[in-house]
Amino acid sequence: MSFIVYCGLEYAMKILSSGEIIVFLIAFCAILIMTEGLHWFTRRSVLSVFHARKLLHFFALAVSALVIQSSQERTLLSIIFLSAFFILLIVSYKRLLFPETQTSYGIAFFALAFGLLLLSSLPTEAIFYAALVTAVCDPLAGWAGMKWGRGGSIFLFEKKSWPGFLAFYLSCLLISVFFIGITPQLAFLALIPALSELFSWRGSDNLLVPVISAIWFTLVQHLHVNLDVMLFLGLMATSMMLVFKKQWLTPEGIAAAVWMGMVIFVAGSWSWLAAIALFFVAGSLSSKWLGQKKEGAGRNAVQVFSNGAVASCCAVLYALHPDVAWLMGFLVSVGVCLSDTLSSDVGMKIRQQPYDIITFRAVPVGLSGGVTLAGTLAGLTGASMLALVGGYLFSLSWYHVLTILLFSQAGMIIDSILGSLLQGKFIGQNGEVVEEREFGFQLVRGYSSISNDGVNLLANVIIVLIVVFLYI
Repeated sequence: MSFIVYCGLEYAMKILSSGEIIVFLIAFCAILIMTEGLHWFTRRSVLSVFHARKLLHFFALAVSALVIQSSQERTLLSIIFLSAFFILLIVSYKRLLFPETQTSYGIAFFALAFGLLLLSSLPTEAIFYAALVTAVCDPLAGWAGMKWGRGGSIFLFEKKSWPGFLAFYLSCLLISVFFIGITPQLAFLALIPALSELFSWRGSDNLLVPVISAIWFTLVQHLHVNLDVMLFLGLMATSMMLVFKKQWLTPEGIAAAVWMGMVIFVAGSWSWLAAIALFFVAGSLSSKWLGQKKEGAGRNAVQVFSNGAVASCCAVLYALHPDVAWLMGFLVSVGVCLSDTLSSDVGMKIRQQPYDIITFRAVPVGLSGGVTLAGTLAGLTGASMLALVGGYLFSLSWYHVLTILLFSQAGMIIDSILGSLLQGKFIGQNGEVVEEREFGFQLVRGYSSISNDGVNLLANVIIVLIVVFLYI
């Protein structure tokens, strides 16, 4: 115990002698003075609350960026940011800064993001870049969206606008020039942070944008714009035009697909992209040909991410820390999605009587948690297809191929179980049990806040965590 106390005191003396604690205090006082000054202006109606919040956002994050760039004590700075997160969480909950507006935890999330990034193995330059992007681009996107957005569109859970995206992208391009110069990688580097801001909600961009920007900055450093990259860009553009024409995806879904495709390609390779493309093409054709989707309907961003977010994370983690566990997690994630999609589509087309996987009672066709023999066999076919293709693409042994097949099928079963237990089901005015809630419908099972997309994502997370744990 005395040794720990001695080391703690020695570390504290080292920090005090280095003068870094003085820098931290100056930064804190500067942010505090700026906060009080903006309050003074808003109380006298010199500034609107919206502009005051954006100015505070810019100043606080810009100061944080400078501190991150100059500090040599990442561990101490991480502790400070994480401590600030809990304090700001209370401030946000109590609405102590701007009581006139709805509760938003954005001011707390940026402290959490920087605290976690500083604890990671990512280079300081990447974290500094992420802090500057969040400080400058996010307020500009909000301002452009308010001025020219004209209502915007719901990309995930919150309204965003294309003018806001453009402002974010252009300002991110400018910042990126100072880090990597005028190179072809610029277009790649600025795009993913800008797209990530579109899919944030209630201040979560202050967590998502810096974390994704820092990771993306690290990945793009190793990207060489060659013939493969140019071919990928051409293929991506052609595919998205075809998807838009066929209405397989909504515009918001296309933005999500571009985000996911670029992340998987840069983090992995053609093999990784081919695996996720197999699911997308097979799933889209299945939904159209077998009639699950209504004419003119398309998958939105929520559906795209619920099926591809886990696979994208596995690809990024493999790029940062190569391990077969992340590759297997990626392939199982894609396998679960393909298996579940084909199972649902075939089950609805053949229209056998489905039975609830938990209660074994007959349920209406298409209701989550219901299973049929035809649907189960179709899911097994999808899992087998992905396992064989994945084995070929990555030169895997038959043991790995069988593992992908079994866990993909297990993930489909978990999806059915969660659909039966958790997904909200309602009784309509005609007495029919449905999953879409409308006015006057009564909840009879599950949770109203959990949809089929939520069940898909949760099942994917559970089975991939099991696979990764077993391999690691």
